[in-house]
Amino acid sequence: MKNLTDRQREVLQYISQFTEDNVSPPTVREIGERFNISLRAVQDHIAALVKKGYISLTKKRSRSIRVLKNDSGSASSENISVNSVPLLKQDGTLSTTNILDQENIQDYKEIPGYFLSKEDTYFACRQSDDSMLRAGILKGDIALFKYTEDSFNAADLSDGTIVLTIIDGKAVIRCMFRESARIRLQAEHEDYHPVYVQEVKVSGILKGIFRTYE
Repeated sequence: MKNLTDRQREVLQYISQFTEDNVSPPTVREIGERFNISLRAVQDHIAALVKKGYISLTKKRSRSIRVLKNDSGSASSENISVNSVPLLKQDGTLSTTNILDQENIQDYKEIPGYFLSKEDTYFACRQSDDSMLRAGILKGDIALFKYTEDSFNAADLSDGTIVLTIIDGKAVIRCMFRESARIRLQAEHEDYHPVYVQEVKVSGILKGIFRTYE
């Protein structure tokens, strides 16, 4: 394996850390802003890392960089395992009460293995509106949740935890707050009113957000 230059090593480390923190890899522009270098210089570094076998790249697709080896030449944990998790129907409407029943699943989403715990079950849901805008969840984002339906206890969650819950037969993302005699399911947009319930059916706790750019 050919040696890396200092800057190539720095770019590779940045791509690895950015991907771990944000689930998806950085864009060429974000790499350029991080190192204060031109887009052409970034493209040259990426081409060199591809040639040396440290990353792969899908042309004409944004955020398609995949780390194959770390800067010491060892296989990246991202490259070792990729898991597919269920992606709920886009409108969130449920056909059955169990959110992971096949009737409620539209597709599957590939998730880097390092992002998931082997002890837990996960699913994903595409945000269909801007109700969680202030929480940084945009319309079109894919939210990753840890499945909790079988073992959920509201007392275990801190106020403000972002959860996926069922309201009127539809899966929605909300912040959960416990009040003296009720539970408040709070949107993060002024156009959406809170929902108050005595009991809540929480199916998942937010673990991460996937966002793509055209």
